[in-house]
Amino acid sequence: MLHLAIERTRALDRQIAGRNSLECAAALLITAFFGWAALRAPSPLEQLGLAIVSLSGLWIIYYVRHHGRGPSPVDAGLDLSAYRKVLLENYSRQIRLLQTVQFWYLGPLYAGLLIANAGAALRLTREGRGVLGPVLTVTLVTLVFAAILLLNQRVGVGRLRSARKELVELTGGE
Repeated sequence: MLHLAIERTRALDRQIAGRNSLECAAALLITAFFGWAALRAPSPLEQLGLAIVSLSGLWIIYYVRHHGRGPSPVDAGLDLSAYRKVLLENYSRQIRLLQTVQFWYLGPLYAGLLIANAGAALRLTREGRGVLGPVLTVTLVTLVFAAILLLNQRVGVGRLRSARKELVELTGGE
């Protein structure tokens, strides 16, 4: 049983590290791309929105690195109860992270994209052009962000809760 708890702890740590690396790499790309776009945006409101998106990438990196990591290395000499406690706490931490993704991840990006597209719509209106582009962009972003939220809160949290429940059942008690 101890071997199983050790392996679960290591597997979850590897999974978290992989996810965090992927999230940080994506956030770095967001920071670079939208920072470049902000510098080239045609209106101040578009620049502001794109700069917010760019800075959101840095915020995501900070948040993931400080709140998304697993527990500190576990002493190999611990007993089953101690390993179980560490693993259960880690599952709970990861569940909380996914349950709040709309605040620390999606929210800042979404706010910046809304501001940038509002700026584009205002600029296009002043130029006597249609605003279909910004409207479609906001619609698409809303749908994609809703899907990301659902995946995190339903699928991701569901899998973590199932794994946590299975560990509780295998090792007995809460």
